[in-house]
Amino acid sequence: MPVISATTVLCRKLHRWGGLFLTAFILFYSLSGIMLNHRQAFSYFLQQDSSHQKIQPTDSRAVTAFINYYKNKINRPDSPKVIRIHDGGKQIEFLYGFHGHTTYTITTATGELDIKTKHQVPFLYRLSQLHKAFKTSKLWLILSDVLSVILCLVTLAILFVMRYRPIDIIMLTSGVIICLAGAILA
Repeated sequence: MPVISATTVLCRKLHRWGGLFLTAFILFYSLSGIMLNHRQAFSYFLQQDSSHQKIQPTDSRAVTAFINYYKNKINRPDSPKVIRIHDGGKQIEFLYGFHGHTTYTITTATGELDIKTKHQVPFLYRLSQLHKAFKTSKLWLILSDVLSVILCLVTLAILFVMRYRPIDIIMLTSGVIICLAGAILA
């Protein structure tokens, strides 16, 4: 019978307890990752209620004049994607581009104009896109989904083949409780 070192025994225990503790997190992240990869199939996780009613027709010239006035101030001929008005008009934001790539913030009382432009950090941006499987190839999306399903199956399979000791049940239960508590608090 081979002699097992104390380090090997410790590593096995850490692996087993850590795996049990992280089971809920692994399942959560794998399943939510698949859902995020296909968020369009889930209607972007939104449920839309709509209603229709008649209101008094209005002249849009005042709004157009307002927008044109501030487009002139920020020296942009094109219209913004989003306009945000804060504090009853004390602060106005004009967002241009995808997710406000360039944001012009105007403080009306002081006449201050702040311009913020977002720049991608190439390596980190690409990693983020790969992680989300967003704007990537279909092959990467399929690979990501298949590996997530395999990770779920492997995680669930170990729960059926293990012989549970009291500490294993404690670790598994505490991991599930912490994962649920985190989901509720998030």
